[in-house]
Amino acid sequence: MEFQWDDMDFGRLEKAAFHLALLIVRETLPEILEAIDEYLAATRDKSRYEVAEIEERTIDTLVGPVKFRRRSYKDRQTGERVFLLDQKLNIKGYQRVSDGLVDVAVSLAAAGPSYRNAQDRLEQLIGERALSHEGIRQLLLKTSEAIDKESPPSTPPKRKDVLFIEADGLFAGRQKRGRKKKEEVKYALVHEGWKERYPGSKEHETITTLRYVHPRAAGDDFWEGLYRELEKLYDLEDTTVIINGDGASWIKRGPCYFERAIYQYDRFHISREVSRSLSFDKALREEALSALRDNDLGRLKKALEAAIAKASAKDRAKCRETLKTILSNWEHIIDYRIRLRALGHDCTGLRGLGSGESNIGKLKSRIRGRSWSTRGLEALGNVLFKLLDGSLGLYTSRVQSRAAERLKNAVSAGAKAVKRAILATGSAGVKRGRFPALDRGTEGYAELFRQILREGFVL
Repeated sequence: MEFQWDDMDFGRLEKAAFHLALLIVRETLPEILEAIDEYLAATRDKSRYEVAEIEERTIDTLVGPVKFRRRSYKDRQTGERVFLLDQKLNIKGYQRVSDGLVDVAVSLAAAGPSYRNAQDRLEQLIGERALSHEGIRQLLLKTSEAIDKESPPSTPPKRKDVLFIEADGLFAGRQKRGRKKKEEVKYALVHEGWKERYPGSKEHETITTLRYVHPRAAGDDFWEGLYRELEKLYDLEDTTVIINGDGASWIKRGPCYFERAIYQYDRFHISREVSRSLSFDKALREEALSALRDNDLGRLKKALEAAIAKASAKDRAKCRETLKTILSNWEHIIDYRIRLRALGHDCTGLRGLGSGESNIGKLKSRIRGRSWSTRGLEALGNVLFKLLDGSLGLYTSRVQSRAAERLKNAVSAGAKAVKRAILATGSAGVKRGRFPALDRGTEGYAELFRQILREGFVL
């Protein structure tokens, strides 16, 4: 690596040093892997593992492609071909991309704004093209599939006096038979309340247990699906569910799906509407917002009526519409804690709602201006929300490349087809012997014939 000292500054020096460090690690990592392989060869159970040959493989990593050699063995107990290094380091047989690279690539894709952007940022980090944007998209889809396959928790459902659901929707461009169309994506964040960010902190965060997104559901399907997911986590029989959301009709139907539920018209939305309607008069705006915070309908109505009398024709229409919204929804606008106390609940530690807005905001910024398939949008929601709660790495480690999976399926299907064809002619003519192709690597025809033998043929 050459340095042009004449125009060097700290920023260029920092980048040059970083990429030099990557090159050093890339050159050193194969030596480390091969040293581990030598150690495993020396300490193996020699009565069980017989050295077969040394084979080479390449894995794309966070420092670039890493090529190394390691020993294959014949397992005398099972008759199978194994790589002790792969077993020790949990490297999957068909794996081409390292778990670390998958984790970073999928995280960049979920954080947005596009797969091409994730490709470019990864290239900028490593110093060369690591994955194509299509490769990153496929990894995100496979990660989403791993999330969907997650088994329900083995612990019994929890009992909670109060549970919170913050629901929202956003309109996204959808790919439908060659035409672009806007459709609403429905989303919910479920949490159990709040906790301090750290001991003694004045800031709080929600105790979030579930993020649920359904890009293809009508309102009723959304609530039914969410209820099924909640049943896996909670005993809902004696739980009061607080559903917070804007005035959308599908959100208002949410309480119908729970035995005990309160709908809270999101106070952030109604405060924003009041503020915008009375923007022409600061004193009336502050009075109206103060009345809303105090849950005083009389004062709030009086402030809005005063604004209507004072406003221009354009602002008057806004004020009237806001007053109409408040009067028709007041029973839901009243702070949920007042209603909970009336039902006998202890509201100590309960705070104002609206945390779902920040989460849906991240999804909105990620999908804005683009057109999505149903599968792609659902996958993005799955992965983004796992990224937000810090558990994405649990699922990216389970991803296998689609190309490798197709090869594995093809080998499996081919082995069964050959077996059926030979069995159909009768097995009397099958000779015992050794087939040299069995010792030629771990893929292709060698794997095909080894699988045939494992499924009932003899050497």
